[in-house]
Amino acid sequence: MYALYAATPACEYRLNYMMCYFCSPVQREWYDEQLLICANFCDETFHHCRDAEYNGIAIGKKYRNGREFCEAQQFQVIPGHDGCFQFDAKVFGSAHTNVISYTGLVLSFVAVLSTTL
Repeated sequence: MYALYAATPACEYRLNYMMCYFCSPVQREWYDEQLLICANFCDETFHHCRDAEYNGIAIGKKYRNGREFCEAQQFQVIPGHDGCFQFDAKVFGSAHTNVISYTGLVLSFVAVLSTTL
């Protein structure tokens, strides 16, 4: 498994949150055989992760935008904010000030990227 390099904390938070969608108690609202993810979550994640490198390739060079990035993860991108999975910054609480490494989850998530390279 390749490591994710040059990921900002904001990038790591979003990727980890994406990986934890299956833990949500309200997943029935936005999961039906495939994750229904809000377009703005994809766009924000792409913005924060575009310079992060996986397998020597920057995410921003591999994918043109947030939609393309999320679709490569087998997510269905939904416009708007209703009926789709979206990022909740409160989940990380003090993690924004006390930077915590979530490398294990990030590495698990980006393993999916290797199948598209």
